[in-house]
Amino acid sequence: MTVLAVLLFAPAWFITSPWGLAVHAGALLVGAGGGLLLARARSRKFEASIRDGWSNWMRFAVACESVADIHRRIGGGGTQNRAALHAIFLTILWSAEVAFLALAFGGESSLLLGSPAIALLGMVTGGMLAAALQYQLWLRGLEQSVGELVDSGELGVWGVL
Repeated sequence: MTVLAVLLFAPAWFITSPWGLAVHAGALLVGAGGGLLLARARSRKFEASIRDGWSNWMRFAVACESVADIHRRIGGGGTQNRAALHAIFLTILWSAEVAFLALAFGGESSLLLGSPAIALLGMVTGGMLAAALQYQLWLRGLEQSVGELVDSGELGVWGVL
């Protein structure tokens, strides 16, 4: 994700140099802040749900692909894979940026024309990057806490005791 964020600076430069870089960098920062806040709020919901229903989490963990799927399943929601929706959204954004890049190489580029696509793609990329980092940190802490509880004998996990 970090590589993607850095690689997207190149189209931003070619579409509306040098302002495209500033728009992309600013959008990355805004997106990173929003992604971090959203991921923190979601991980707190996950923690509260784990505290309330450890047995349900362990039961559904076998059948679900992600932590978010487990949380949705416990809450009564479906576990349909939302990756296809995310892929469609990102494909539309990337296609828009490619179109604006083609216009830029044809000499038709302007800051007003390309900035919305650059900014939206930068915010999405920054948000995804920050959210992924936040979730990784949260999962490391959860893994360490569960490991300590299992080691102390306070918590039994299937196949461990």
